Amino acid sequence: MQVAPSCFIKQERKELVSEAKVQEVYWRLYFKEFEGNIDTNKKVTLEEIWLKSIVVQLLNTHFQNISEQYNTHYFAHAGFKEFGALKISIGAPRGQNKKAIQAVMQVINDLNKNGITNEEMNRIKEEEYAKLNQLSLQSSSYWSQKIINHIVDQEPLIADEIPKKQNFLKKLKVIHLDSILGKYLKSMPEDISLITSNANPAMKLKESTVRNWIRKSKTESYAPLASSQLLKTRLQQKISDFKLVDYKKIMVNIPNAESYELKNGIKILFKSGDVAPSVYGDDNNLRIQGYSSEGAKCFSSKNFYNVINAPDIIKNSGVGDLNKFELKKLVKDELDKFMIHPYINPYESGLHVNTSQENLELTFQLIYLYFTDPNKNYDAFHDWKDGASFRNLNRINQDDFLNQIKEDLQDPYYVPQGSKLLEGIYQTELANAYQSYRQLFGDASNFTFLFSGDFDEQTVLKLCRKYLGNLPNLNSKSNCPKLPKKPINKPKISQEQEYSASGKSDYIRFKLSYLTPINENNDWKDQIKRDIIYRILDYSLMKSLRFDSDKGGPYGIGVGNYQTHQPDYYNEITIDFGARPEDGERLINEAKDVVKSLIDGNLSKGFFDMTITNFKAKKNKYTNKEILKNLYEYTKYGKPWVTIEEKQEYIASLTYDEVIVYAHQLMKEKPYIFKWMPKPLNK
Repeated sequence: MQVAPSCFIKQERKELVSEAKVQEVYWRLYFKEFEGNIDTNKKVTLEEIWLKSIVVQLLNTHFQNISEQYNTHYFAHAGFKEFGALKISIGAPRGQNKKAIQAVMQVINDLNKNGITNEEMNRIKEEEYAKLNQLSLQSSSYWSQKIINHIVDQEPLIADEIPKKQNFLKKLKVIHLDSILGKYLKSMPEDISLITSNANPAMKLKESTVRNWIRKSKTESYAPLASSQLLKTRLQQKISDFKLVDYKKIMVNIPNAESYELKNGIKILFKSGDVAPSVYGDDNNLRIQGYSSEGAKCFSSKNFYNVINAPDIIKNSGVGDLNKFELKKLVKDELDKFMIHPYINPYESGLHVNTSQENLELTFQLIYLYFTDPNKNYDAFHDWKDGASFRNLNRINQDDFLNQIKEDLQDPYYVPQGSKLLEGIYQTELANAYQSYRQLFGDASNFTFLFSGDFDEQTVLKLCRKYLGNLPNLNSKSNCPKLPKKPINKPKISQEQEYSASGKSDYIRFKLSYLTPINENNDWKDQIKRDIIYRILDYSLMKSLRFDSDKGGPYGIGVGNYQTHQPDYYNEITIDFGARPEDGERLINEAKDVVKSLIDGNLSKGFFDMTITNFKAKKNKYTNKEILKNLYEYTKYGKPWVTIEEKQEYIASLTYDEVIVYAHQLMKEKPYIFKWMPKPLNK
């Protein structure tokens, strides 16, 4: 088969709502193996498949490296296609097409000129051996994928892959990989394609322009990040040799928990012991939350977005003179799992940590530096600004809808998203954001730290005394407002609200919200009843509107509490729909009928009993995340600690009438109906 001549292809696709400002372009660069004839009947050997797989892994590692610098919002990924073509996929936001393509070609030119190093070769072998050690030839998923590869890619099926690949790796040399690279990596790809909306200026690009970008790509190596040992040394140079501070024990009304106050005023609360497995896979981790009851409301309203955005700016900048890429490498090499997330909301500031326990000293050093030594980096700030804008466009219409609802409800806890947040990002100034962060985190005396997991309390207490106990105590006086009182009446707004959306879509969204004031006696038992009502409604709506309906249609339904804050401002049960305009009113009326049937007591008692049975906890202990949440509510809002046994006993005691009566209390009044009406896509 003769190789086709080089080509340049543009393909149009619909402009997405989220592309109103970003307008991403998807590029494909194709590098062909031969300039002569291609033998399509040639059988592919396992050795060739393994070699190409390693080459792809090598290229993707290099592409990952070029993204580990600020102000690179593009991505690249390698893969082999049929007929001997190496495909490089590139995604670039508007304004970064040339930069992205040239960065990718810089990697290719460097590898083409210099090949791979012995160090890279050793790393590749280590990673491949590690994969083999984790491979299970008895796994059904393994053979399912192998059968797919055999049918689609004609990959041979063998029963003894592990010893054969081990032998292959043993014989593998740098020259073998350089040989494959030499076949494909050229200074110019044969074929180039781009996919984007017709409104994107990239659709007007000429082939000669793009190929000229490629010709002018530099040939220079990217300097790799420093070793984790060097990074750790740099980090520790920012930390003094602290002494352990004094502490005192304080009373706590939680079983098997201990609480202390450090000399600088910080309070700590431990809840250690076995935890239930969870979807987060963190049952062996230590979870930490530190918080203070001071937040964005401590500042003027004109400074609101500077304050709210400050934690993300700091996280993007790094701490202790290590940027975010260096910190990422350090924790990846030193900790099996690690996450740290500082935050500021209207009435609170703090941080969440989820970490494995093999290097807790490093974890506490990082917490200390997030309080005392955040970086101020203008490149990182501009990188955050662009990246935050791109990310917030993904759900802009849904977020704008929620913004308008929360604005009408005068919700004091809600942080605007969507267009308002985009405007706030644009207005954010580094100096003000940095100063507000230092003000809130610079005085740790009013912080409380919570610890959950299966950990050694004396070890963690010692680290708390060493690092948390040496955080600054400025004894600053706070003029921050207290949490607002919960409303005693329903919202005084029109029962039905319709909002026009600036974006386009063929679907509308609407929410039926049953809102009632929260009773002073509202407690954990009421929350359990609400959760049961959510589950009953979710099933009943699905049954009535989907399975029993002769209308059908493409729509989605969700039931729950869509307030995105703590504590709840109202008791809320919301039914959320996305549907075609012609289905809207019908679905609203049918949903109202389902609610009326429930509160009128028409729910099957058999279904109620099944719901209660399914709702009962199947575990006898909390997950790590649940423990931390309960500790937070105990210290922040004074909620009592409730054991799983108490909850199970209460659920088992619940009667049909109790749940129906409570559902009637919550949903007897007409719901508020919020409609989001975008312009149709075809107009």
